[in-house]
Amino acid sequence: MICSETCPKGTNCKPLSNVIATDENGVALPNGSLCCVGLHGEQKPEEVEDDIYRHCFRSAGGVDQVSDNDEYDLMSVVSVFSEALLINNHLEEV
Repeated sequence: MICSETCPKGTNCKPLSNVIATDENGVALPNGSLCCVGLHGEQKPEEVEDDIYRHCFRSAGGVDQVSDNDEYDLMSVVSVFSEALLINNHLEEV
């Protein structure tokens, strides 16, 4: 399922974008993989007040992570992931 309107982890977070493993009927799998970014709406200490985005990631292999991030953090993750895929694609062609 792409972009569930409710938090896949059941928190008060408002999802902006996500991908969630579902069964053949489109129902989210209870322990299935997911990747979600949303606005958590919680007050943060001044030194991390820009960390308004919550990123949740769960893999079928048992990884289950939650982190709060600012825009720069998210752009850095996207940049590193994109570059890794690009490099790997290039290595496969060589």
